[in-house]
This record gives sequence, structure tokens and C-alpha cells, in this order.
Amino acid sequence: MTVVLAVMLGLALGSFANVLIDRIPSGRSVRGRSACDRCRRTLRWWELIPVVSALLLRHRCPTCSGAIALRNTLVECGAAAMLVAVLLRHGGIVTSQGALEAFTLLSLGTLAVIDLRQGIVPDQISLPAIGVVLAVKALFIIHYSFLIPQLLIPVVIGAGWFAVQRWISKGRWVGDGDTRVGALMGALFAPGSLLLALAASYIVGGAYAGALLATRRVERGAHIPLVPFLFLGTLISVLWGERIIAWYGFT
Repeated sequence: MTVVLAVMLGLALGSFANVLIDRIPSGRSVRGRSACDRCRRTLRWWELIPVVSALLLRHRCPTCSGAIALRNTLVECGAAAMLVAVLLRHGGIVTSQGALEAFTLLSLGTLAVIDLRQGIVPDQISLPAIGVVLAVKALFIIHYSFLIPQLLIPVVIGAGWFAVQRWISKGRWVGDGDTRVGALMGALFAPGSLLLALAASYIVGGAYAGALLATRRVERGAHIPLVPFLFLGTLISVLWGERIIAWYGFT
């Protein structure tokens, strides 16, 4: 039953993520009813049911036959899958840590899609997400003398990693938005898990870039969005980080 609820919640949150993906980059308000991108007709409630409506409508607007992006369905299904995966990682029990992991993954996933589509990383998503994660984690710290080492040091490490790269490259390698994503990763993780997430991100990203270069699909020096790989690295660290760290004998 808990898994079913996780699926339903994930689909709903994925639908909201699509609203952010569509509206935040263009500066539109996230309030108000959704409309067809082509004819601008306001969608009815039964056209907004995650996944189900798109399948029933065959990914077409019934008024103008404009295409409903397949990306919408993929984001909704992906969000549901992430929530179920995090839930199962915690033994099928809803925990505060699991909720923070799910929230961070959903935030990073939304930023990853925006970065892929438009090459930007909106602060309207990353900064509130950092604040939420830090605020929730602070509630569970009994002795506030541990506030800095437990909360702020990983944030400084995550943000600093990208800030140094940005300074060295004068903005050619990474941007300010990547620095905020690093801070969000640090807000979620302890230092060991953060370093694993960053390492996994660069390994996956490096392999992908190498494959593109080998097949001559991109030229050397071409810009490749970084946030999707940071999202994947975070996902790896959340789902399998403890096993990987234990396997390498770090704990």
C-alpha cells in the first residue's frame, strides 16, 4: 500500500515538475491552470491526470492536435520510480532522511531537464531547495554545536568544488548555477557520500563525453550540460552509496 501511495505521489510531483520545467525558464508564474502549448486552450481536469491523460489522448491536444511532449510522461514516471526506489531503500518505511533524499532528487531531476533543454540552472529552484533541506536537517540536530560540521561544511565543500573550477576556468567549465547544485548536494550528504556523488557524476559524465567525441557527435570543447550527471551521481550515492563505500573499506 505504501508503494502505491509513493507511485501516486511521485506522479503528482512529476506533473508539478513539468510545470516548473515549462514555466520557470521563461519567467512565467507557476500559478494558474495549464494550457495547450499550441492553441493555448485551458486544459480540463481530466486532461491533467499524470500519465493517464496523455495516453488516453495519444499525446495530442483534442482541440488542435498539437503534440503533448513525451517528456511530460517520462518525467512523471521517473519521479514515481525515484520515490519508490528511495522508499524501498529505507525498507518500505517513510523516514525523514528518505523524504529529504526524494525531495533533493526531484529538485535535481527538474534542474537536470531544464539544463538539458535550455542550458540554464534556475536559482528559483536550487536556492529554495537548499534552504528546505538545511532547515529540515537542522530540526534533528540536538546539540547545535554540531550545526556547522554537520550542515555547513558539506555545503561549503560542494559549492567550493565548483566555485574553484569556475574561478580557474573563468567560467568556461562551470557556471554559477552548478555551484548552487553543488551546495544542494552538500546540504543532503555527509562529506563521504558527497565525494562519492561527485566522483560518480564525473565518471559517468566523462564516459558520456568520451563516447560523443569518439563517435564525432561533438567537437572538443563543446558545451555538455553538467547538471544531468550531477543528478545521476546523487542518485547513485543515495541508492547504493553505503554499499559502495563499505565495499571500498572506507567505513
